[in-house]
Parts: sequence; C-alpha cells; structure tokens
Amino acid sequence: FATILELIKSPFNILSAIMLPLTFYILHISYGLGFILGLVYFWDKWGDIKIKDDHFDRELFTKNGNIIKGNI
Repeated sequence: FATILELIKSPFNILSAIMLPLTFYILHISYGLGFILGLVYFWDKWGDIKIKDDHFDRELFTKNGNIIKGNI
C-alpha cells in the first residue's frame, strides 16, 4: 500500500518503489526470525530463577529498590 502511494506521489522515483517492499520484507523477516530464535534459545529457561551473574548482589539490589520506592 505504501509503495502505491509513493508511486502516485512521485512516479519517477522508481528506487522508492523497489526499496519500500524490500525494506518491509527484510524488517519483518528479521523480526520474526529473531523472535523464533529467541523462543528456541530461552525455551528451557522460562522458570529459571538462578542468578547467572557472579557480580550481582540480590540483597543490595533489593535494598536499593526499597530506597527508591521510599520504603527505607
């Protein structure tokens, strides 16, 4: 639809008529592929609550979160 409007607006700009559908295709394929790959990668990690970062301090994080909320 956007390609047709672009051709009506400037009929001599053929590059836009080629690039708009190509851009639409690339954007949607990469987003969908990233979603599917992320789904596969994190499939067995949904319920995992174990901290994977050795430098993360949960107690300090909770304490700082309470300070921000005003619950000192």
